[in-house]
Amino acid sequence: MNEEIDIESWTDSLVGKALDVFGPRLKLVGIQGSRARGEARSDSDIDVVLIVEGLDDDDLAAYRALLATMPHGDLACGFTGSPELLAAWPRHDVFNLVQDTRAVFGSFDFMDTEFTADDAMLSAKVGASEIYHAMSHELVFAEGSLDAIVAVCVKSAFFVMRALHYAKTGEYPPSRTAMRELATEREAMFLDAYDNPDAFGTEELAHLEMVATIIYQLTRDLSIEEIKASGFDKYYIDHTIGIWPQAAGGIPFNACEFQCKGDAITDLFEDMAAEQKARSTYDNILRLCKDHPDVYEPIKFLREREVVHFQRFGECLEAVKDTLDHKNFYAFNPSFDTKAPCLKNN
Repeated sequence: MNEEIDIESWTDSLVGKALDVFGPRLKLVGIQGSRARGEARSDSDIDVVLIVEGLDDDDLAAYRALLATMPHGDLACGFTGSPELLAAWPRHDVFNLVQDTRAVFGSFDFMDTEFTADDAMLSAKVGASEIYHAMSHELVFAEGSLDAIVAVCVKSAFFVMRALHYAKTGEYPPSRTAMRELATEREAMFLDAYDNPDAFGTEELAHLEMVATIIYQLTRDLSIEEIKASGFDKYYIDHTIGIWPQAAGGIPFNACEFQCKGDAITDLFEDMAAEQKARSTYDNILRLCKDHPDVYEPIKFLREREVVHFQRFGECLEAVKDTLDHKNFYAFNPSFDTKAPCLKNN
């Protein structure tokens, strides 16, 4: 089990040792990332920013030796630089460094830290372009799994969101929790994808729970006369008023509802079809319950989520198709065959 780290004590120790090594040339020690935001796990990196006046190769070697004496020094990473180096940086890079750093010693007062909306917007644009480059490069040239690639990119999207929010409001959300409170629906999707990789599946189960709750609330106080008059009597004989999943036509739910072929193209089309079938079912329900707002509003919300999911699966489908080595993607299974069978002898 990884030992919990008292980051305040750890950084105090680091500052003391850095002052012994660098003396008055030490301008700033800070931390970034999850440790700075108070969102770290026990095995999270310790992202350290160290700024030393006149930094040279000997200083870097001395800093490396210093970190080797620190407990959990193997978790340390981050940025090491000098005021002279930062003076040559473009403003959007300086923006990222300053906004993401919580100083524990010194400050950035050796440089201009007043940022404009344009600085933040350029930071967001550069960050977004880097995410695109990373995903396209990995999908085309690397051997890693799509899940691993997406995990890295949705993590980076958090920093793009914060820069965008600063460009719009002048405020920089200090944590994921703060960003979530400010996020649009689309932004929240990226945060969910990082915090909960199974968010799609979790949300679909939540849809089932919401519909089941609506049915329970509508049926829990039915009298025998109402059960007979509404045509609910056949269901009542088998299940009383318990919640038992079945189609409106009476066909019971079964495992065949979960379609999986092991082929990325096939499965994504199945996903998209399922979302559209759910959307059209919600459309039909909405036509029947316009006079019942307690039913209409939650069903309307669920319909909106099906539309969003359809769009996301469609984007995934296009991403898969665009990265295949052969455009006739119906000729082979991209999830299993490393190359289209018709090209194997070429």
